[in-house]
Amino acid sequence: PTESLLLPASMCRAADLEKGLPTKARSNTWIIAIVILTLALALGLGVGLGVGLNKKEDSTISTYSTIADVACGTNAPAQFSTLCAAIAASPTVLAALSAAGTYTVFAPNNDAFDALPDGALADLLKPENEPALTNLLLKHTLGSKVPAADALNLVNEPVDTLASTNSITEKIVVDGNGTAGPVTITPAIVGGSAEVVAPNLAEADNGGSVIHEINKVIATWSYMSIAQVACDPSLDATVGTLCAAVGASSAVADALSNSGSYTVFAPTNGAFAALDQTFLQSVLADDATVTALLQKHALGSVVPASVALTLENSAQTTLNGEDITVDGSTGSVLVTPSILSGPSTVISADVQTSNGVIHVVDKVLALAALVPPPSPPPPVPPPSSPPPPTIADVACGTNAPAQFSTLCAAIAASPTVLAALSAAGTYTVFAPNNDAFDALPDGALADLLKPENEPALTNLLLKHTLGSKVPAADALNLVNEPVDTLASTNSITEKIVVDGNGTAGPVTITPAIVGGSAEVVAPNLAEADNGGSVIHEINKVIATWSYMSIAQVACDPSLDATVGTLCAAVGASSAVADALSNSGSYTVFAPTNGAFAALDQTFLQSVLADDATVTALLQKHALGSVVPASVALTLENSAQTTLNGEDITVDGSTGSVLVTPSIL
Repeated sequence: PTESLLLPASMCRAADLEKGLPTKARSNTWIIAIVILTLALALGLGVGLGVGLNKKEDSTISTYSTIADVACGTNAPAQFSTLCAAIAASPTVLAALSAAGTYTVFAPNNDAFDALPDGALADLLKPENEPALTNLLLKHTLGSKVPAADALNLVNEPVDTLASTNSITEKIVVDGNGTAGPVTITPAIVGGSAEVVAPNLAEADNGGSVIHEINKVIATWSYMSIAQVACDPSLDATVGTLCAAVGASSAVADALSNSGSYTVFAPTNGAFAALDQTFLQSVLADDATVTALLQKHALGSVVPASVALTLENSAQTTLNGEDITVDGSTGSVLVTPSILSGPSTVISADVQTSNGVIHVVDKVLALAALVPPPSPPPPVPPPSSPPPPTIADVACGTNAPAQFSTLCAAIAASPTVLAALSAAGTYTVFAPNNDAFDALPDGALADLLKPENEPALTNLLLKHTLGSKVPAADALNLVNEPVDTLASTNSITEKIVVDGNGTAGPVTITPAIVGGSAEVVAPNLAEADNGGSVIHEINKVIATWSYMSIAQVACDPSLDATVGTLCAAVGASSAVADALSNSGSYTVFAPTNGAFAALDQTFLQSVLADDATVTALLQKHALGSVVPASVALTLENSAQTTLNGEDITVDGSTGSVLVTPSIL
């Protein structure tokens, strides 16, 4: 071919500009140009002396353009016109090869495409077949530069291409024929190997990419038979054992290599590895057995995954005449029977080949002679005993005592309590009888049962419930004992006081809503939870704090560790004790035990000993109306008159309620 030399743009510009230079300067410019031209010719001769893969002179189109520019640009080799039409029909490949990169392209010439089966190329170029065309072109492309000298050193080497099927990279096998060349690539669509007929035909991407011309079109899996794909080096790590099995059965190898329509359920290497290896080797060594086993994995028609997923325990006849069952009703394709029992699951579906489809499965299917016997049915368990009755069953079930009908209505109105007492547990319930509820103030019970008052009802019922079993014999030994209940207010557990009256009984519980103590009138009335819980019938409803006066709550044993000193102070002032025990509307700022402890104790004792002083001091902590925190937080240095006539200042502007003055 005739070589042409293109002067660099910088030299052209120099030739244009030299017109405006002095004569001597123009002479110098031409001297420089002649030197550069001489060097370029010398370099061209050096390149032209290189030896190619076929021990012929390499074609040396050298460029800084991309692969697409070199192969399909204005001055592209004529023998790539069909390849360029294919690249133009694949936007993915066109974009990749039009951008800078590092590639090796095995470029089929026009003769290679002409040798394809009739209609194959026209079919590939249809818009609907663009994905297949793209994968075919990518199978001719490596993601690195492999010049001829490197390729000659390869011996049947599997090499990754940019093509992939079902996320598996497709490989080609490159062989340098003992470094003598020519380099060959398999597989080819028309069979045999593709031969590199013009190695290092062109470089691109600033020397980062190279093009080798080949004489056959490389095949993707869709042009290969099932037998070829099963033994493709790309899949050796997945189904290499299956390939060995197919090689051991000439009948199966022939069938799956020829034209036809098949579906093959291909066990993975792991599926074969899970078998007893002595058994597996005996199967592979017996032609009749391995043939029958492989035929049991093949159907005589194409069943893609989309169809298999619609089947429900469908019998499908295999090539050995035995049926398998295919089921897609669970959202996965399951195939039975398998040698190791249980279904074999399709883990990679729809590997398209020239004569059917491959579904990769995770277990080896079983011949009828190899199907394991069915497992015996599990023993029928003896009928289970009914669970022991719970507190809710005993107090409110079918045979419940009639005197608890009101209590049961209250429990039913509290989902929290109903759920707790309907489940197994360990409880003591002091159960008020109907008379106890009847003794409540008019309207109190009806008000409690309103849906909006469910939290208050729940807390009231929990105040009657202990989280442990306390039978009557234990309760009789208690002497005014504060006992934790399941009720709580502001995260403080509310207590009841239980007294056994010197072990003589009856056991009494305080506080009660109607005053006095509730009495246990039927101890150990019933047990529940397999003896873990007990019910005692009582004659009064126990009170939560919301039913108690300020004076009673201040002296409640639940709060002794918090405001016990305040209780003592209230006890030292009959006027304050009376006021805070009676009906009215008050707000009390209650100092903690720590607040009193911070005072000089001699001073504190003198205050507590003087009725007038302690009364005035306590009244200074009380307002004659209810001021909830939500209101107090809206006040800003607000003067509030206390029960002793003096003002305090309440301020909520900081986000906390602050009250002044204080002694300290």
